[in-house]
Amino acid sequence: MVERDPQPADVQAVLFARIEEAIAAADRLRVESEVLLDISAALRDGRLTSRCAWCGRYRVGERWMIVAELPQLVAYAGTTHTICDQCVDLLQKRGLSV
Repeated sequence: MVERDPQPADVQAVLFARIEEAIAAADRLRVESEVLLDISAALRDGRLTSRCAWCGRYRVGERWMIVAELPQLVAYAGTTHTICDQCVDLLQKRGLSV
């Protein structure tokens, strides 16, 4: 079977898919970097880093961020569990919290 050269539309679709993957990867790295910077500052300042007990997101400044995997630094950080605003809203809508 002879392979044909990709058509311009095929090449464009592949390039757009790769661009979207690169943007998603860059966004994940940005989020992880922000969390690590916040945890590093917490360690330096002797304060706790908040983590939602329901969804697992970390509080970074005033935002809650999902981080898939964090390095060992988190094991040494003082973390405290709380519940993020979205999870509180969800629990209240279900009648499980006041």
